[in-house]
Amino acid sequence: MSLGPLLFAQPFALLGLLALPIIWWLLRATPPEPQSAELPSLALMEDLDPREETPDKTPWWIIALRFAAAALAILGFARPSIMPEISAVATAGPVMIVIDDGWTSAPRWREISRTAISAADDAAEDGLGVQLLFTAPKEIPAEPSDLMQANDARRQIQSARPVPWMPDRSAALELIRQGDQRPARIIWVSDGMNHGQARDFMAGLKALAPLEIRPFAPRGAYAISEARFSPDGALVSVRRTRSDTELEATISAESREGAAIASADAVFAKDDLTTQVQFKLPSAALNRVARFRILGVEGAGAVWLWDDAAQAPTIALADPIDNPQPLLEEFYYVRKALADDARLIEGPLSEMLDARPDAIILGDRSDLTGELADKLSAWIEEGGALIRFAGPLLAANGDEFTPTPLRPAARALGGALAWDDPQTIAAFPAESPFNGLSPPEDALVRRQVLAQPQPDLDRYTWARLADGTPLVTAATRGRGAVILFHVTANTDWSDLPYSGVFPQLLTRSAISGAMGGSRRTDTGGSLAPIRILNGLGAMTQPPATAKPIPTEEFATALPSPTTMPGLYAGPQGSRSLNVGTLSPDIIGQWPAGVTVIEDAASAQRKGLDSWLIGGALLLLLIDAIVALAVSGRLAGLTSRAAMMVATVMFGGMLMTPPEALADDMTPKQREAALELRFAYVQTGDSRRDETARAGLMGLSYQLYRRSSVEPADPHMVVLGEDELELYPMIYYSPPRGSAPLTDKQVQALNDYMRSGGALVIDTADATPGVAPAQRLQSILQGLNAPPLRPAPDDHVLTRSFYLIDAFPGRLGSQPLWIESTAVSTEAQRGDGVSRLFIGSVDWAGAWAVDDDYEPMFPMSGDENQREMAYRFGVNLVMYVLTGNYKEDQVHLPALLERLDEEAEMDESNASGNRVRTLIDDQDTPAPQEDRGP
Repeated sequence: MSLGPLLFAQPFALLGLLALPIIWWLLRATPPEPQSAELPSLALMEDLDPREETPDKTPWWIIALRFAAAALAILGFARPSIMPEISAVATAGPVMIVIDDGWTSAPRWREISRTAISAADDAAEDGLGVQLLFTAPKEIPAEPSDLMQANDARRQIQSARPVPWMPDRSAALELIRQGDQRPARIIWVSDGMNHGQARDFMAGLKALAPLEIRPFAPRGAYAISEARFSPDGALVSVRRTRSDTELEATISAESREGAAIASADAVFAKDDLTTQVQFKLPSAALNRVARFRILGVEGAGAVWLWDDAAQAPTIALADPIDNPQPLLEEFYYVRKALADDARLIEGPLSEMLDARPDAIILGDRSDLTGELADKLSAWIEEGGALIRFAGPLLAANGDEFTPTPLRPAARALGGALAWDDPQTIAAFPAESPFNGLSPPEDALVRRQVLAQPQPDLDRYTWARLADGTPLVTAATRGRGAVILFHVTANTDWSDLPYSGVFPQLLTRSAISGAMGGSRRTDTGGSLAPIRILNGLGAMTQPPATAKPIPTEEFATALPSPTTMPGLYAGPQGSRSLNVGTLSPDIIGQWPAGVTVIEDAASAQRKGLDSWLIGGALLLLLIDAIVALAVSGRLAGLTSRAAMMVATVMFGGMLMTPPEALADDMTPKQREAALELRFAYVQTGDSRRDETARAGLMGLSYQLYRRSSVEPADPHMVVLGEDELELYPMIYYSPPRGSAPLTDKQVQALNDYMRSGGALVIDTADATPGVAPAQRLQSILQGLNAPPLRPAPDDHVLTRSFYLIDAFPGRLGSQPLWIESTAVSTEAQRGDGVSRLFIGSVDWAGAWAVDDDYEPMFPMSGDENQREMAYRFGVNLVMYVLTGNYKEDQVHLPALLERLDEEAEMDESNASGNRVRTLIDDQDTPAPQEDRGP
């Protein structure tokens, strides 16, 4: 029932208003006349002249207070609400609610769902039937629903979820046209985005019935439109809906398990709809990235799956020639340069072509003819990058696999094409992939092969010498490229392999050459789904409707009910199908003649029942306080009465409308709170941080294998920013020469140790006879550390799980420094368990494992040293987690021996006292007194 702008969900409760006159009469009624009774003691008061004061009626304001409380309660039980102020056209037929449920609806799906439910309730209150239609396609095409009641519509809307593909509004419009019943009014709850069909869709709906649009376009950054490998790590493109203001969004790089690896801010300037974020990550860390995510945004578009093809390039070294002197081997410096930035494979050229790498590096050779040459040419045409190095053979016998024709002789000091002095490298051209790199000033070139002069030689030149002659040239071949370094791969002709820029030159050459085509393109067969991205951006198992995608069609496949976005397994590794590549624009203009409600709140009913009932309770509370004050009992209010008042007030608070409170926990904090994880401190040294991560991964793996402790992947923490108390143990390996910690960082460590956390400090620079604390004094200034001592041979760490007699790491064995219990300080824990451990033998390096759980670094001794390092790590974790429980177990034999001695003394003294025991009395019978025969 409605009354003006008010709608009553329980109108029969309003019949209670008829009882208000009776309540009024009862409130005005006076108490009955008092009865007379004989009391002998009243004779003492015969001479008194009492003044009778009998109230004739209840004060009017008390009556008004109680009357208002009753009226508010009755109105509240009728569940009134304010109707939305919508200039809707009066209709006499069914109302159709059209809901966008594609991936662009996910960021504001809760608002879309609530608005659709409100529209269904409004139609039901007007006695109109409701039809529902979702615009995103399904495996089985969904037609407009039959006419339904509001409760049925509510349940269907509440059970719906956005899907990870775009809506098909043209198909939805055709379904409405073909329906058996034409709607009298259409409400389109839109995602506010133009998927290429918005104009025609609105015109079609308007032609069918009066149209009302309630748009919910995503706010801020809503989609990652691209993520690709770059020489420095990864380059991520982010898109937003409006460009009228500046905006910042945080992008997180996550592992397969969802652990954060790195984060970066996407900064949008005014008038920019897209921006790019550079993640500077080493190859080892980048290969662990499984996806990029916009933090705080729901939806499949806010997630970009990072597959094998997008990660570090695979580079093949073809036909390497062994040399007994490694420094003289042709590819020695190439291996060193690419070790951290690419996945290297080696073998004969024919086998490398079958492996389909991103790039192939060839040394000095001149036998590229026949069938092998044809196979190499076809591989380049399909998108491969051939990187060649010059040498005497190439200078004497050129072939077709060079960017430009070469002169038949090499230019060298003292030769026919000689220069007087070795040449330096000039600045890299602006159009070169090397642009932005600084040429090494100390790298000299003593010999080179020369390109034949030609008018467009500059177009093929990526790097030059100071005299203008080419050092690196490149030319495209089909979808691939041929790149030539005009010097040798070793140091015979130049100092270039010595320079720090050499790794970047090789990496950029491989990427720039291979990115012209499809990197490592699969051919033949199909790609099967292994993990699917749902509409809200979570990874799930593929449903039965998800089908494999033919390899030839994968590059052009679009997300749909059968080709769902997610990870697919192929012959060359995983491939990802993402939805963000199709990021649409916001609908910029609405057609005339339709009702558009931009404010979502105005389209939803506002309930008043909780406010009315809460007001009634408040008035009754005031009435109770007034009654106590008039009777003089307010000053002596008992604790029980105070509790009753507090209960009433709390009940009123419960009746107030609930508000959705944002979860202030970050995903990282939630992960640390729900699972046991160790952490390592971010130091700014990427190699050291990666070693710490891999070390804790290896230790966690050994704990999983050897004990009941099952840690999840470790987290990297930033001192002064992250919540350290969520981690039982934190590993900190400060680099040499690092700046002292700030006051905020020191305070964070002090708070962490004070709360019981264990801090492991490893300088990883073991020097015999030098205590690591000597260097840490400058780094950890201000740390509230107790006095330290070397761990004794009988310390609980030597037997908390394994029996060990040393604490070795990758660099051997040195003393482990722990808290001293000889001197009691305020900073120490009350249980006597050390929470500070300092060493210098690189424990993380000994524990570190790669993705296949194989050791990453060699040990200074044999492999038995690594095993002992693992055992120390297990003992350390057991000590940290169990505290003095293990210490008591260690001392248990001594305690039992002491108790036995005391028992013998008691028996000899025949004192009759009970022997003390460590076991409960109820489990052990009391010793019987010797009474003799």
